[in-house]
Amino acid sequence: QAAGRRGLGELVAKHNELARALAQRIRAAPELELLAEPVLSIVCFRHVPQRLCGDERALAAHNRALMERMQADGRAFATNADLGGRFALRACILHPRTSAADLDALVAETLRIGAALEARA
Repeated sequence: QAAGRRGLGELVAKHNELARALAQRIRAAPELELLAEPVLSIVCFRHVPQRLCGDERALAAHNRALMERMQADGRAFATNADLGGRFALRACILHPRTSAADLDALVAETLRIGAALEARA
């Protein structure tokens, strides 16, 4: 079904709003770090366990493992980006049915998997 120019514009606006909402959820979680303000519908962030603060190499390895586990589990999805040499989890909101519940699931899964990885460390 064609959305038309107006419908497409509304969808882009919705996705950008969801990206800003995800950034707010990330800011509210002490274990998460927003690495850049959202650009359009892209949000870059990472899980930062206290013991890894300041160790970029260890943070990159931790977040790569987190991303791989998240992708394998299939409950939420993030890819990665490199931001000035920092490994970032990258959420790109594009699906028309993405909702606030999906944002909550992404944050919850990031925290759950991050904690599980930390428990094994």
